[in-house]
Amino acid sequence: MSNFIAGTPDHCPGDSAVEIDAVLFRACDTVPPTVEDVTSHAHSTLPNKYKRARLEDCKSWGLSCWLSLDDVRHAMVLYERWLPKKHIHQFSVNKADGRLAQTGHQIHNTYWPYAGVNLLPRMLLVQV
Repeated sequence: MSNFIAGTPDHCPGDSAVEIDAVLFRACDTVPPTVEDVTSHAHSTLPNKYKRARLEDCKSWGLSCWLSLDDVRHAMVLYERWLPKKHIHQFSVNKADGRLAQTGHQIHNTYWPYAGVNLLPRMLLVQV
């Protein structure tokens, strides 16, 4: 039985994901963030967001994030077309909240919250 949000494939997030105590950073569409800002592409009820999910890819079932503001700044250079339009929020997690893995580019991470974990009240807007 999976500890993750219903529908998450049993093989996700995979063995490389670890429980961690950390402050993470996430690009959100709104201030304050909405439920969709802390919902994965694969779990989204928004048709345009859901259709960007690659359901066979575990990253689509988690939340993209960074481990530091320096990583966010680097990502803003790499993704200069879309990331500066977003709002960066930080949020704290602990080992009981979910799992994190480095995915894709060396500064990109994916976080898979456990079922019942509400990240929304933890989101704090930061200046980059």
